[in-house]
Amino acid sequence: MSSIEQFLTQPSVVSRTHLALEECVVDRSPSDLLQSCASSEFLRGNFVVFDDGEDSTTLALRSKDNSPPEEAVLEVPDVLLVHSLPPITDRAQLPRDRVHFAEQSVTVTGLGYGAFEHAIHAIRNIHTLFSTRHHDLQLWHPERRLQHPCLTFKMRYVTSKKIADPSVQIPFPSSIDLRDILASTFQGRGVCLEDNDVQFFSAKRGARRGQHSFHTIRSGIFRVGQVVHLQVAFSVVPSTNGSCHYLVPKLRSVALMDSSVHDVIFFSRLLGLELLHLLKFQR
Repeated sequence: MSSIEQFLTQPSVVSRTHLALEECVVDRSPSDLLQSCASSEFLRGNFVVFDDGEDSTTLALRSKDNSPPEEAVLEVPDVLLVHSLPPITDRAQLPRDRVHFAEQSVTVTGLGYGAFEHAIHAIRNIHTLFSTRHHDLQLWHPERRLQHPCLTFKMRYVTSKKIADPSVQIPFPSSIDLRDILASTFQGRGVCLEDNDVQFFSAKRGARRGQHSFHTIRSGIFRVGQVVHLQVAFSVVPSTNGSCHYLVPKLRSVALMDSSVHDVIFFSRLLGLELLHLLKFQR
């Protein structure tokens, strides 16, 4: 366990983090939160499984006026534990083999926060909903880190040429592909679509508790220990050999909500101070 992980398990840090997580959702609509899908009735009343073609399906909003289904994007606040986010500045950041599977990802936890536990139950319900369409759907279960369950959300940089329409290809944003490494690496190996895009934001507190405004930022600002607010989606895709299906929790956006715990760790290392003493002083 790293020093950062040890620090995150301290009771005072956990309590402080839970307060930050609670503030993330005070001003949010419950219908937008992943945790609301912990209610099977809410899930089945507001969402459907939509057929994407190519033997894939997506969790979509239930249409009330016969309009085309829209992907359901749900929100979940959490603590960042591990990430492989851009910018890409070196080819070594991408896998050597099967590079078309390269992805950006985050692994997050709630450190025992109740709403995060409800979000995990929500994903189990979503998995059950998908299983009514895919009888060969493989089991899903959360990972564990720091003696708490955690979740990983991913998004590939490109979509397979077998299913993507090259005419709607978009360039890699310069903010994530500073040296054109992605563009040169994936040339002829995949297609970058709007569906592959992940947005990055930073929150600014408003006048009242829980009120935030958001502005776009570069992805290089994210660090372990920060409180983040994710927008996520869910799809089911077939395995490479077509023998079964897998649930794919997809990353749509990452918003930095609170960096105070990470900053305590950073400055304590810089100044050689005792972590817990500095935390108490900052409070």
